[in-house]
Amino acid sequence: LLLADVHLTIGMSYENDVEWDRVTSEILHSNSVAEKIRGACSEGGEEGKFKQKQSLEATMVMEILQHLGAFARGTNLLANVPRLRLGLLLRHLWQSRESEQNQIRGRDATGLDLANAAGVVLPGATPPTEQYPLKRKSSLMRLPGAELKNSTLVSMAPSGVRKAIKVALTTDPKCDYIEKGLREVSERPQIVNEELRESYDWQVLRELHGVLSRNPVDLACRVWRLMNSKKATLKIGGKTFRHELCLEMTEEEKQFEAALNEFLGNIRKAEFRQCVVELLAYLYSKHAKDQKDETPKEVELDKMIVQTKDAAVSALQSSDPAFYQFASEEEAWRTFYAVDPASMQALFQKQNFRV
Repeated sequence: LLLADVHLTIGMSYENDVEWDRVTSEILHSNSVAEKIRGACSEGGEEGKFKQKQSLEATMVMEILQHLGAFARGTNLLANVPRLRLGLLLRHLWQSRESEQNQIRGRDATGLDLANAAGVVLPGATPPTEQYPLKRKSSLMRLPGAELKNSTLVSMAPSGVRKAIKVALTTDPKCDYIEKGLREVSERPQIVNEELRESYDWQVLRELHGVLSRNPVDLACRVWRLMNSKKATLKIGGKTFRHELCLEMTEEEKQFEAALNEFLGNIRKAEFRQCVVELLAYLYSKHAKDQKDETPKEVELDKMIVQTKDAAVSALQSSDPAFYQFASEEEAWRTFYAVDPASMQALFQKQNFRV
């Protein structure tokens, strides 16, 4: 995996995590690798201390690593996976499996095929209202590893886990959904004034791409051109992506792409990270033909996403006040993440974001 230039993170604590990359990681014996995985996945003990013992989560992470290693060695399925947080991937597979089982139970009870397994195929039409309980009940970050033992994922044969991973890796591998959204807004300008469209499957797709750190193939080149022409520094929270990098590197330099992926890797929430990628694609499309601007500026991407989410929630509540009654801020965010790509681009356009 490291030879395939995949940056790996094991764990979910952000304090006890293990980081591996091709440049800085030392070569370890398998026993040492396994011990590091157990330490990163260890369960919480008394007084906040970690018990250094093998957990079910560590076992599943090792199994997933074995399958990913085989894919990296014999296929190109990891070609657009620069950074991978194994804990998030495990939780994505776990949640997708639970959604699939819920849909099967619903199909058995009604005799109808309600939908394809969540996260397995590209999104289609908006599901009927009765399917909305299949939405993620909480973010992947909030799923405790201790609950894994109750999931159907752990009862699957290794071949089933391998198949689930392959499905995840082959779902929209080039992140084409963003370009399709941009194209739809360009070909149908009236979409900006239409009601928002949303589907649970779009939330799952954004979650998957965020977990795999996927970008459109030419995102790094587009970001370089945007930053260079606008003399812009990108910001997310307290992290910055300096304009000076454009002076130090060319647009096609792998080092610039790696630096961009590291910057985006600071975003903990997978869906939020993917919305930032969509925003960057939008900003480039808006300013691609602009004249060069020598005035230095900072672009606060996270604040733009929050503003877009607030606008989306307001629009949805105006369209159907009875249905869109959010019990919590997290529920409102989940609905925002389910907005289809063309509607997301239309929302960015309505906010009139500029660099």
